[in-house]
Amino acid sequence: VVIAAVAVAVGTAVRRAWNKMRKKRREEEEMPLHVQVEELRKVNEEIAEGYHRLWRLWLDAVEAKHTAEMESKRWMRKLKDTQDEMFALRREMEHIRGRMEVP
Repeated sequence: VVIAAVAVAVGTAVRRAWNKMRKKRREEEEMPLHVQVEELRKVNEEIAEGYHRLWRLWLDAVEAKHTAEMESKRWMRKLKDTQDEMFALRREMEHIRGRMEVP
């Protein structure tokens, strides 16, 4: 029953979309040529703006990735420096402990 209801809903949506497209096509055919050209120019401008926004988003993503990589490298260096300090302190404490032990 649910599958049938979904199928009917999808079929209805497809039919409405098809009818809407046919109506738009009829309206376009009835439009004067200069109006059709103007409509196409507007659509082309919207597409160009969309590609420009997509390009900017891609550049922003690349920049963010690069920044994250640089930040990660910086933190890894800081971690390595901290580990080196810890190992140096441990050696120093072992050396002190060794001097304090009485044979």
